[in-house]
Amino acid sequence: MSQEGGSLPAVVRSFSRGAVFAQLATQTRVETRNLVTSLAFVVICLFATANVALTAYAVTDTLGGTSVFPVTALMLRAVDGGMGLFVVIVVVFYAGALVHKERESRFDQIQDALPVPTWVFLGSKLFALLVASAALLTIAIL
Repeated sequence: MSQEGGSLPAVVRSFSRGAVFAQLATQTRVETRNLVTSLAFVVICLFATANVALTAYAVTDTLGGTSVFPVTALMLRAVDGGMGLFVVIVVVFYAGALVHKERESRFDQIQDALPVPTWVFLGSKLFALLVASAALLTIAIL
């Protein structure tokens, strides 16, 4: 088929450092969106929130037989005790899930042929895990 308007414009490919970081940002957004919107992550967030609430109640209910107010030091102890395990669970579970996602879809076989450095894909997965951990901790703090 011929185009009536003339010839197509020339495409200029860019492999600069800025282009690679733009690819990293885009891939990180995709990985983060997939991770945070998954049903398993939402369920883990709900259980983590319930765990922190129950831990906070247990910490402030009685301390040495005396009722205390929920002061900052006690709430930090509750968040630390209630969320540490859930953050580890999320990181371990999703580290395996993110890496093996390409194997299941057989994307790993063509990944080296793309004009994107390999570290962009691994870095985006690392940043997605960091964002998920930060989201869990933010939920616990709120």
